[in-house]
Amino acid sequence: MTLNLQLSQDEELALRKKAEAAGVDVTDFALRVLRSAVKRPSLDEVLAPLRTKFKQSGVTAEQVAEEYDAEKHAERAARI
Repeated sequence: MTLNLQLSQDEELALRKKAEAAGVDVTDFALRVLRSAVKRPSLDEVLAPLRTKFKQSGVTAEQVAEEYDAEKHAERAARI
């Protein structure tokens, strides 16, 4: 696949500087960055197992917030 990208002057300059710092051609650097981004899971994919476990636990978001607040206040009180 061939892509044509329109970058602002600032974006192009930043890309060129990063490629130079990495010691590679700007096209090779851009390809590396793109490939890395494509391989990286989305935030939804990363959080999916945690969301599933949370739903299965039966604990509500309100209960988690209350427990967090209680722990936060207890920690602050312990510092005094």
